[in-house]
Amino acid sequence: MKINFTKEHLANLKANIAELVLNGTIINGPMGQSYDIFNIVNTLSIASLRTISAFLQKKKASLSVDDEWVENPHKAEVEELTFIIDTISLVIGYKLKNIEIEDNAREKARLEKQLNELKESQKTPAELIAELEAKITAIDG
Repeated sequence: MKINFTKEHLANLKANIAELVLNGTIINGPMGQSYDIFNIVNTLSIASLRTISAFLQKKKASLSVDDEWVENPHKAEVEELTFIIDTISLVIGYKLKNIEIEDNAREKARLEKQLNELKESQKTPAELIAELEAKITAIDG
């Protein structure tokens, strides 16, 4: 699966993190847990982040007003929740992209090893002898 986390997403994530750090924002999650942005980015799993995001989305829905003609007394809190939910989504995308990069690196290393083993198995005895003689000559200097 190809993860679509672009440079623009990364730039937005960095800007959002900076804003949350500078504002000293603490994110209140389910069961009274509180998280700062460091914990959100560095210590929580993707599953935990999704749980927090779902909790915040429910909270946002409960504060939202469906009627466009009625002023929402919780407008600032809804906007802050939207910002935090978007940031958590970006963190999830960032973590998924890093997992994809690590998986691709492992797969590439595995394939390169397999290719080298196949190349080595296809060498003739004369080629192996020539390689060993070259190594001996290099050692003798």
